[in-house]
Amino acid sequence: MRLTFMTMRAICLCAIAILTAPALTSAQSTQPPAQAAKVPDDERKALEKINTVTGPAAKMQAADEYVKKFGKSPRRAKVASYISNEISNVQDSAERIKLTQSFIATFNQPEEVDLVKLTMIDALVKANKLDEAFAEAAKYLPRHPDDVLLQTQLAIIGAEQAQHQNVKFVQISREYGVKAIEAMESDKKPADMTPETWQQYRTQWLPRLYQSQGVLLYLANDRPGAKERLEKAVGLDARDPSTLMMLGMMSDDEYQALAKQYNAEKAGPGKDAVLKQAFAKMDRGSHSDR
Repeated sequence: MRLTFMTMRAICLCAIAILTAPALTSAQSTQPPAQAAKVPDDERKALEKINTVTGPAAKMQAADEYVKKFGKSPRRAKVASYISNEISNVQDSAERIKLTQSFIATFNQPEEVDLVKLTMIDALVKANKLDEAFAEAAKYLPRHPDDVLLQTQLAIIGAEQAQHQNVKFVQISREYGVKAIEAMESDKKPADMTPETWQQYRTQWLPRLYQSQGVLLYLANDRPGAKERLEKAVGLDARDPSTLMMLGMMSDDEYQALAKQYNAEKAGPGKDAVLKQAFAKMDRGSHSDR
């Protein structure tokens, strides 16, 4: 699950164009020639250095030097976008975390910080630093309440953790899951996704969201709520073995409870009613297995 977080986002979101050297040094290219502002030579050299140095760490250092000298330049936004894209391509989680921290120290405006927040969260998750990942998400999501992709992934991660007795993310994961389900059920497509990609995403992840919510409710001993969510998951994806197994386990639990109740009842209408319930439960279970 964790390995797909940024991969799915990369597929779903529009690609960010990588800025070339001319793009960084020719910010005036979209303006009429008479109104174009020439890039000063010293700034142009600083921009060229960012482009020519090798490796994200070296580019980040060159960008830091640029901001210290030309922090009020209109080209700062392009530099921030370029560097954030370079960092997102780093595979090593520890290096990516370090680079995002350096980026935030240099590009400290809210809109700049958000350029690397998702990259940072993904790296923290892959490094198993879940406390930090959820903490960073708690800062990011209030500014981006419609980020259904992040809400979905954190909801599912929280359910996975709960299954391994780590319950510290249960409440927030349930909240994220509810919001993500609401967005998908009401077809609130993110602005930066195509209708086709959004439909594919909903088809793949909505049943898993219902499944994760069912898991969380089951572990909270809300069996009716868990069964409802799991049945919705099956309605959307009838072949998921994990969901089917959980529903089968819950049916068996219900049957065993009825068996105990039957054995405890005295002979009479009450005992016959419990037996009838048990047979009905077995019948429903046999139909669901077909």
